[in-house]
Amino acid sequence: MKNITLISVFTICFAFTSLSQKSDSALKNYNVVHLPNYYKEVGVIFNKNYAVGIEMSNFQSRYTPIIDDVTKAEEIFNRKYNEVQKTNVDTKVFFSRWVRQYVGLIDSNGNKNIIVQLIDNTAPRKINSKLGKHWETDFMIYFSDPHPGLGILFRINIDTGEMTTKL
Repeated sequence: MKNITLISVFTICFAFTSLSQKSDSALKNYNVVHLPNYYKEVGVIFNKNYAVGIEMSNFQSRYTPIIDDVTKAEEIFNRKYNEVQKTNVDTKVFFSRWVRQYVGLIDSNGNKNIIVQLIDNTAPRKINSKLGKHWETDFMIYFSDPHPGLGILFRINIDTGEMTTKL
């Protein structure tokens, strides 16, 4: 009798654990990526169903970027950053401790675009106190353009190689 009770309890716990894991994966609207050739922190790719809450011009539809799309965006970012920002920095060094958030969209010309949001994580305690929990996996919206000292947004057309600060 004791063994039957123990097996029943184990089976019920296993069933609840399985349901919980399925629910979590179904609700997951992002994928974490690591691109050590470009930065030391994590990158987060948001799925097309994740509502980012920003207005995007020349917008046709959303899509979920794949790792190759994100890699192309990082290559364009490294090539174009100094030109767009009118500066001269080594992007791989300067932005190595910045978290990336990626949102994919198709423009009205059918080109794939990646919105890349960089969040400064060089002082993790400071960033956690300003942005709170889950800032690495929730798309952050700032009420200033850009939020001083925290993050910046770029729109990168991976089909044409163009990059801009206008979304």
